[in-house]
Amino acid sequence: MQDIIYNQPTSIEEREQVAEACMLHMSLKMPMLLDNMANDAEENYVAKPDRLYVIDRDGNILYRGEPGPFGFKEEEWAEVIGALGTEEPDQS
Repeated sequence: MQDIIYNQPTSIEEREQVAEACMLHMSLKMPMLLDNMANDAEENYVAKPDRLYVIDRDGNILYRGEPGPFGFKEEEWAEVIGALGTEEPDQS
């Protein structure tokens, strides 16, 4: 895979462009959260060591993995992801 190189975004619009380029380059299909410029989502869900979360559209935590990488239980995560269905995100 080629590296994605970009300048550090200085506005939410630039951050959105970088995120879109990464999603397209990596062929990501699932909905993603774009953090604000203050990185509030990162601060609220910081995962050190690694930890995966699944958060629904209403902000409910559906899955919180144990500290990783060995705390990640792929089967549990896949079950939660599968239960979300294939409904398209609201574009309003």
